[in-house]
Formats: sequence, structure tokens, C-alpha cells
Amino acid sequence: GHDLNAAISMGQLRNALRAHLSEDAEPAVAVERLNRFATLLLPGAFATVAVGLVDTFTGDVDAVIAGHPMPMLLSGESQVRTAGFVTSPPIGVPGAAYVSTQLRVEVGEILLYFSDGLVERRDEDLSDSLVQLADAVAELGARVTAEALFNSIVHGSIADDATVVVLGRQSA
Repeated sequence: GHDLNAAISMGQLRNALRAHLSEDAEPAVAVERLNRFATLLLPGAFATVAVGLVDTFTGDVDAVIAGHPMPMLLSGESQVRTAGFVTSPPIGVPGAAYVSTQLRVEVGEILLYFSDGLVERRDEDLSDSLVQLADAVAELGARVTAEALFNSIVHGSIADDATVVVLGRQSA
């Protein structure tokens, strides 16, 4: 939803997730606790989430993708593919299990997280929007930033929130 109650629920979910992660919980444990919180205390709440803990020294990412769009990985100058994390159910599904996947972002690679608001359009097929996003990432290559990517694929206004997180590794 996009009303005041949805905003309040999202704030509560965000804070609960932060609390679980601050206890040194692995992403799968934190998201499982978040789901239990949501199903017990926010009945009817439904949300997607992508959580990734990144080791900035090694490039290792430990991630849970719970109903959220699959991140993309840019290798080299223009090779774009989905990151290949395991997909888990969204938050709000009673008794759901959450799986963590590990991935290493190598030097020169870029991992791109994005919200559904960036690619979902009422007048476009989702698969077409994802191809458009991958093409834009490939075209920008190593110059990809959240702002440049947003500007290259969003033409006019959008009806939903759009979030982009770009994680890249460069040589020292």
C-alpha cells in the first residue's frame, strides 16, 4: 500500500530489521525474526526486502532476497546478469523460511540493488523493464551511479518509490 498505515508499518519493519541486524544476526536469521515480528504484531503487513552484509575488504556479500527484485551484477565493461541469490518469500508469510546466499564481488565488478518501483510500470511488461535496466547498466559500465542509472531509465515521473544502491569494488 501507499497510505499512512503502510508508511507506519514500513517504518516499524525497518526499525525491527535494524534491531535484529545490530545483534550480530546473520541476514537469514534477522529476516526470519523480522517475519515473525510482522506476522505476530503487524497482521496483514506484507513487504519485500533485500538484505546484504558486505565485507568491504574481500567483497563477500551474504544476502537474503525476500520477494524483492533480484540484484544485478556488472562484470567487466558491459556483461550484466542477475546476481543469482536464492529467492525467499516476502515478509508477512507465516512460518516462512529464509535462505542466505553468498557471493563475492570481484575487483572491477558492480552489484546493483534496486526496488520494484524502479522497474514496475503499469504500461510495461516487467521483463521488458528489466531488460531496459540491464541495458542501461551495461551502457554506463564502470561509470554507473545510482543517479546516472535513474536518469537513464526513468522518463518523467514514476508512481512508486524507486531506490538504487550501487556497490562496486575498485583496486586499491
